[in-house]
Amino acid sequence: MKRIRMTALAVATAASVAAIPVAIAAASEGGHHSEHAKSGVVYRATGVVTTAPDGGCTTVTLSGTHYSRNAAGVTQGGVQVVNLNSATTKFVKSHASALCSAILLHDRVQITWKESDATTSFATAANNAAYRVKDLGPATVTFTARGLATSAVCSPTPTTVTLNTVKYSDNTLQVPLTADSLIVNVDGTTKFRGRGEHHHGAPAAGCSGIQTNDRIVVTWKEPYGTPFNPAAIATSVRDRGPAHPVVYQLRGIATTTGSCVIGNLRGSENIQTLPGSPFDFSALLSGTVWSGQATQCSGITAGDHIKLTWKEPAGTAVNTSVALFSVVDSGQSRGEHRR
Repeated sequence: MKRIRMTALAVATAASVAAIPVAIAAASEGGHHSEHAKSGVVYRATGVVTTAPDGGCTTVTLSGTHYSRNAAGVTQGGVQVVNLNSATTKFVKSHASALCSAILLHDRVQITWKESDATTSFATAANNAAYRVKDLGPATVTFTARGLATSAVCSPTPTTVTLNTVKYSDNTLQVPLTADSLIVNVDGTTKFRGRGEHHHGAPAAGCSGIQTNDRIVVTWKEPYGTPFNPAAIATSVRDRGPAHPVVYQLRGIATTTGSCVIGNLRGSENIQTLPGSPFDFSALLSGTVWSGQATQCSGITAGDHIKLTWKEPAGTAVNTSVALFSVVDSGQSRGEHRR
């Protein structure tokens, strides 16, 4: 009797085990059908509202529209009229449900179309009502100016930062690109940022950390559609640290042994006008670093190749009458030695 019961139990267990793959396969097959049911074509577009939804919530118009990659044949940055359906289109704002009326002029929105696999083009989807409209809040426009600091008024409160050699972002059409100086207005709301941990030197400690000739990036963030106003309070001022110095060089051939006089002058590109030749640099040797064949004028031999280097603070005009940074005497060429 016990043997019969054990045999029956073994048969039942084997049948259950055998049924497991079938059940798994069925579950897997069912899961596949479930995913297939959720499949389809999704298109997205993001832009700024230039015409808010009408009273019936039937359309909204965007400008500066950028589309998902699968929206072939569209022009990025263009205008898009989006069809809506107050009954089926979902409106979302700040991760919560919203009303169509919550979408305001100059809001930045993301549009989603969900279509069937049969949809082969975005143009077809765009004729249908959007599946979802996500309101990302008011759009802004950003203007920037870059230059070298000449001064900063920081006490008792930040008021101005003055820059020269200024360059503006392309959207600041009201300011000529040749404008050389700018007085930036700042206050307690302006964020001052330092050079950051990836740069040498300590970050600027707010306004007071700005030094002469530091590279400054000024940012203004304004509501969408606002024209650039350089007198507006800056949103942020970033100090990128000291600007690279101005380096210019003069090369020539020593004319006389034991003297600092060179001829056959050649200048670096930033020397627009060469000094008179022969050029005597003996009066420019204040703290100058020597290297090469000679360490002073008396060690120079006629025919030696001489390189003179000036290194001045950023923004300094080229001036070949100030003290030299370095003198390099490369000696004479091989051909000259053979002669």
